[in-house]
Parts: sequence; structure tokens; C-alpha cells
Amino acid sequence: MQNIPMFTTENGVGSLVLKDIPYSGDAYVYVLDSGNIEPFIDECYAFCKMAGAGNVYISGKDIPDKYPLYTEIWVMESSPCNWKSTDAILVPVDDSNVQIWRELYNIRMADVPVAAFMSGARIEQLLKKGTAYLIYRDKTLLGIGAVSENRMDCIASAFCGAGGDVLLALRTAILGNIIELEVASTNRKAISFYERFGFSKKAIKEIWHKYIP
Repeated sequence: MQNIPMFTTENGVGSLVLKDIPYSGDAYVYVLDSGNIEPFIDECYAFCKMAGAGNVYISGKDIPDKYPLYTEIWVMESSPCNWKSTDAILVPVDDSNVQIWRELYNIRMADVPVAAFMSGARIEQLLKKGTAYLIYRDKTLLGIGAVSENRMDCIASAFCGAGGDVLLALRTAILGNIIELEVASTNRKAISFYERFGFSKKAIKEIWHKYIP
């Protein structure tokens, strides 16, 4: 399923994210510009439904109040100078272990709002970047992660209680003194976990609403 970067009607312009429909049934609409927003959202919804979407979520400026809030995407940051060390180690993801990474990612992210399914195309991009890791202690897989510059792009533990070691191990792959990550505002468990490591809300990156027919 291909995304539509520029979906245009007489009522507006938006981007339709359709690539997750085969996996989760979800589609996402970014309203870029609209002089008649409610009819335009209706047109986007109808197209997404025609493409097979079960749920449609909307983001953009001036979304009417009639569409209930689904979630906000927060940017959180922390200065890890006082973090403890860990004996967990990072194993770079390559062709030999990428399917382990992909499987755990899709399991852990299945219920996370606005988290995209890790498709084959996204895995190829991940391998090219070379900044994804499996985190082990001895031969036990603790979790997975991905980083870029001063950001943690993905954090997922393999079992309860392993998240701290995953976070501490990923920190060693980041050179900066300030670390950022993104989290859905409705993912309260994750937010509480990050707060224990000094993360605080810096900004709201996106606000997503659910289309209710």
C-alpha cells in the first residue's frame, strides 16, 4: 500500500499515510492546507476507507473540535550525566539478526499509538542507517533500540524489567549530553518509565484526532 504525499481536492491538500493499512487497519491524514476543512477531512476519510482502513486519524492545524483527541506525540529530553552504567552490550543489527529486531519491534509496538509497522522497506532503511541494536546480557536478549545523533528513535524491552538496561546501553551509542525521544501522551506507562531517568516533556510534536463518522 503506497502513501499519497499530496492528496488534493477543491477543498484542500493533505498527505495520506496508507502503508499501515495491511497490518493494523489504520490510516493517517496530515491536513496541509484547507479552505473548507470538514468537507476535506470527509474526502480524505472516504479515500482511506476505500483503501481498506478501519480507523482514520487526523493531524494538522485547526482540526475541528468534533474530532476527539486520539493522542499527542511528545518530545521528551534528559541529561544523562547521572545515569548508572550497565553490563548490557549493544550488538549492531545486520542481515544476520535483523529479523529478530523486526519481530520484537512489531510485537512491542502493536498497541502503541501512531507507531508504524516495521515493513520490509523500513527494515532496508534501518540497515542502511546502521544505528539499530540488539541489547544482550550474556546470551539473553534484553531488548532492541535505534538511535540517531542525540535521539533515541526506538526503545523496546524483551521482557518486564529489562527496559532500564536497554535505555542505559543505548545511551553509550549517543555522544551528546542531552538525549531526546518521542512518546505518545496516552502511553502513560512509558512516560512514567522515562521520567525515572530524568526525561521531561519538551514539546508537542504532533496532535492526532480520531475520525468519528
